Amino acid sequence: MKRRTRRKRSGSPVLRDASLYQWLFYLRWCSRDNEEQRRQNAENFHRVLQDAFGWAGENPDACPAPRSASPQASAYSERIASVEWREHNGVLRELESRTLLDTFYLQLGQAFEGDAEPKTFAKPTLWRPSQQPDNFLGEALCLCAEVQEGLSEAELHALCAEIAPHRPCAAAGTDAPINGVLLPIGYLATVPDETRETFILLYHNTAGERAARFLHAILPQLILSLLKRRGVAQQYEPLIAQAHRQEQEIDSLLKQSAEPRLKLEQLETLSARISDQQMHFIETISTLEELLQTLRISLRNLQLLFDDPLWGGCSAEAERLFASELQLLIEQLEADLRYLQITREQADRALQSLLTIASIRSTHWERRIALVATAFVVISVADLFGDVLTWQVRLAMLGFTLPLFLLLYLWLRRR
Repeated sequence: MKRRTRRKRSGSPVLRDASLYQWLFYLRWCSRDNEEQRRQNAENFHRVLQDAFGWAGENPDACPAPRSASPQASAYSERIASVEWREHNGVLRELESRTLLDTFYLQLGQAFEGDAEPKTFAKPTLWRPSQQPDNFLGEALCLCAEVQEGLSEAELHALCAEIAPHRPCAAAGTDAPINGVLLPIGYLATVPDETRETFILLYHNTAGERAARFLHAILPQLILSLLKRRGVAQQYEPLIAQAHRQEQEIDSLLKQSAEPRLKLEQLETLSARISDQQMHFIETISTLEELLQTLRISLRNLQLLFDDPLWGGCSAEAERLFASELQLLIEQLEADLRYLQITREQADRALQSLLTIASIRSTHWERRIALVATAFVVISVADLFGDVLTWQVRLAMLGFTLPLFLLLYLWLRRR
């Protein structure tokens, strides 16, 4: 970074000090995690960190253990461990591990000093832990190099386009267009990648500490918000499909409940089925609402991040580049939830109506039972006082009781 970047004879800019940074993020907690689960997440990350220590040429047993934390922890970010630049297996490597909000993350660096070309970025290989735990959130890459000042935005963009196909794990034959933003320290491009968030950062040879701060402080926050969006997007499709299936089932039950003169048993069965289906439907809506809240927090964090002076006067452009898909997903989720809430409210009203009708029918049933019980009392009295009552009185009582039982039989058939 200290030597001034030269140009090749062809006139194309010369890259210097190519490096690859890799971030791996792991959840510290989720909203419904208990203390045991948070402790397990910390232990999982400790095993990953031990593997990474070995990759960096350090003794894995010397790796400090991260502390589990509650969602009420106030620290925005804390360092867990770091390994300074050192050569290991012929490659300069560094490691830093930190907490960031509700996550742990690893930042691994590989550097190649001196003049470089776009194909230099094909040399490093991505690191993988021996076992990826369940709390793995996602991964990001940044291909970095020093360039001379004075290059135009078009030249920097073209150089990023040359570098992109040589990134590690790039699919053969892919030439998806990249997008970028001009920064006070250089140029930041984002490369379409279905597997991970991928960036290219070309920084001026005079950027020095500002470029280091962008890499170690700004990019991890940007990556976390983008990974949260990516994670929500992956959960969104199956969840919204599940919600629509549940919605259709509820609609079908509501149509059945609208049929006239349902029997009491049918009312009770429908009420139970609607209540059960509604419970699952509400759980799905609740999960979607949690995802929406995650997106809103991520968007707010991005907006605060773009206020950092390192973005210079391009913060609005950076927000359009990195936050537009996040905003679009928020709007889509909000619209879906509004429609799903309509079905939920309809189900609430229908269930309350069914319960009311069933209660009225049940009251009528209780009255009929009381009437039958009265008939039994009449018969019992006739039997008890058979020696006293005349046969005319007993016949009259029997004449009253038989039609009552006939009516009861007809009613039970209609019920």
